[in-house]
Parts: sequence; C-alpha cells; structure tokens
Amino acid sequence: MRTRALAIMASLMMIALVAVLINTQAPARALQSDASPVASPVDEATPVAEEEDVAESGIVTMVLWYQQNSTGEILQLTPIEYDGFMATQADAADETEQGRVVFDESRNEGYPRIRVGEDNYFDAYPVYPDDPNTVQRWLYFDDDPEIRPATMVMQLVGIRGEYEDWIGTATFISRGSEQGGILVIAISPPAE
Repeated sequence: MRTRALAIMASLMMIALVAVLINTQAPARALQSDASPVASPVDEATPVAEEEDVAESGIVTMVLWYQQNSTGEILQLTPIEYDGFMATQADAADETEQGRVVFDESRNEGYPRIRVGEDNYFDAYPVYPDDPNTVQRWLYFDDDPEIRPATMVMQLVGIRGEYEDWIGTATFISRGSEQGGILVIAISPPAE
C-alpha cells in the first residue's frame, strides 16, 4: 500500500514537472515543404482559451525554488529561471515573487505552512488525521534517507489569499543539504 501511494505521488510530480516544462518552452513551429499540406487559415482555427479561464476552471501549478535560511528552520521561496531544461534559482523582483515554508508552524498545530507571494497561504495536514506522521511522505533513492536527490510530498489546503479553500499537494524535490531544490504546488479549486 505504501509503495503504491509513493508511486502515485511520484507519478503526479513527474506529470506536473513535464507540464511546467512544456508550458515554459517556445511554441513548436511546423516545418512546411512543398509536399506538406496547406495549413488552415487562422480565422478558421479553434480559439485559444484565455489564461484566466484556465486558472479558474482547473488545476493551477506553481513552481518555485527553495533554499534554507541561515538558521535552517525556514525555506525561502523565489522564482525559477530556465536554461533549456535546466532550472536554477532566480532573483525575486519584489515581495510578490517570494515566499517561505515554515515546517513547525504553531498557528497550524505544528504542521507546515507555506506562503507564496504576499497573500497566498497554504496549510499542510495529515493524510490520516490520527497519525501526524502522515503529513510528510518521503521517497528516497534506494530507500536511503541520506541520499539526494529525494522527494517529499504533503497535502495542503489554501487558507488565505487567491487560492483559499483550494486543495492539492506540495512536492519538494531536494537537491541536498544547503543546496536548495524545487517546490511544485499543484492545487485545484474547491468542489461546488
């Protein structure tokens, strides 16, 4: 059962990362030669959905860089920049492009709290309410907690901001102690 849950979480994480990478790449251009069929005129093409329509109707994915602060107790969140498929930490222009993760947040019964931007807050909570050990689920390479990269997943709910009551997961891909990593938050709107 545990293996299946970890496999599902790892699969969801990979899907989210692939989706992010696809969306950050330049649009593909079709090559046309004399033997290629003629393209449809633009006025007959299927209209593309507005970005705000997509965000309101489905899953939203946020991808951020995390780095431990000087005490090692808080993760600082910043944007990511890409060089091809390589993701690295980018500089935040202002507070709206920053955030933090507090793993022992007293205002969340000692469970993690994530802030993205100035006003979006998410609280992690146990998968099984009676078992606080189910808040964080780790997947280690060769099942060795000392080896990196490693992946940790938490389920969360939006408690304040634009995504209040949205639910989903926070996936931390750890590069190693003091090396930071990637945080992928995938959330969906509350059921109506």
